[in-house]
Amino acid sequence: MIDFSKLDETLISPNVQNKKFQPHLVNLEIPLMNDPKEIPIEDTNSVDIDPLNVKSFPIVSDLTSNKSVIAIDSTAMRLGTIDDGIIGVIRLSVIRRNAGERSHYLDKYGPKMVVITNQNRDDIYKNLFHKVYGKHLSGSLIPENLKVLDRVRNLYERYIQSEIVKSNEDSIILFDGSLIGGTVDNPKFFIEDILKNAKMNRNIVVSISKNTNLTLKHNKRSILSLIENNSNSIFLGPINNKIEQNSERYLGDIHVCRLIENGHPFRIDIPKDSAIESNELFGLLSALSGPYGYPEELKFAHSTCVHSSIEILALQALAIHEHKMQIEENLRNMIFAPFITG
Repeated sequence: MIDFSKLDETLISPNVQNKKFQPHLVNLEIPLMNDPKEIPIEDTNSVDIDPLNVKSFPIVSDLTSNKSVIAIDSTAMRLGTIDDGIIGVIRLSVIRRNAGERSHYLDKYGPKMVVITNQNRDDIYKNLFHKVYGKHLSGSLIPENLKVLDRVRNLYERYIQSEIVKSNEDSIILFDGSLIGGTVDNPKFFIEDILKNAKMNRNIVVSISKNTNLTLKHNKRSILSLIENNSNSIFLGPINNKIEQNSERYLGDIHVCRLIENGHPFRIDIPKDSAIESNELFGLLSALSGPYGYPEELKFAHSTCVHSSIEILALQALAIHEHKMQIEENLRNMIFAPFITG
C-alpha cells in the first residue's frame, strides 16, 4: 500500500462549522457521473496529417508476455457547496494482475474528503504541489474551486503513479490520460522521472486516452477519426512529428489505435524508448481488452474508484455531521421548481 500521509496533511479542513451546505443533487434512479477530468489546455494542438493518406498497421492479439499488468485511476466528486467554496471527495484505485495469473488484486485509497474555499485554495494547491513535485509553484493563477478539486485529484494520481513505477518491476503499467509534460499541473521533469524510473525497473508505461484535443489541421476533427473507416484492430503512428506546436511537450510516442475489431479508437502514448516494439505492445493490450476494446484492468481501476449514489449520500451526511453544517436548498431549485429538468 502507498503511504499518502504527507499529502493528507495538506487536506486538513478549515473551520466551516455552522455554515450552510447545499448538497449536490443525487438521483438514485440515474447513475451518478463523477466530475470529469480536466484535459490540459496545453494538450490542444493541430496535427498536420492528411486523413486520406495515412498508413495503418494490423494488431495481432497476443498474451504471451511474462509481465504483470497494473492499472491506476482516480476520480473526484463534489458533495456540495458552502457559502464560499465546495466540499468534495477523491478516490484512487490500483488494479494488479500478476504474470501468469488470472486473478486481479485491488488497492483502494479513499474516499478522501476535501474542503476547498476561496480562502484556503491557494495554500492547499501550492502545498500539495510542493509535496508531490518537490518544487514550489510560482507565477501561476490558482483556478476556481471545482478545478482545484480536480487538480488535487491529479496530484494524488501523479504521486501514486510515481510510487508504483518505483516499487514494481517487469510490469505493464496502465495510466488513464496522456504523457504530456510541461503543463501547469504536470511538470515535464516529473513525467520524465516517471518514465525513467519505470525503465530502470523494466516497466513499460502505457497511457490511454478516451478523448483527445489533438485535431487534424485539414478538417479540425479529432485524430481518432483517422481510423473511423476501418473497423479492424489497427494502429497508426507515432504522429509526434506531425504536431505543429510544442511537440517537445509530448513525452511519449502518440498512436491512434483500435485494439479489437469493431472496438472504439483510443489515443495511446507509449515510451519513446520502449523495450517492447509498438506492434507487440498493442498486441498485448488487445489481448487484455474487453468489450469496446478497452483494457479490462484499466476499466476495473476506474469502476472501483467511482463513487456510487449511496456513497455520496453517506458522505454528504458525514460532512454535515462532522462540520455541524446546516442544509440549505439550492436557490435555483427553489426559484425555478417545478420547471427544472437538470
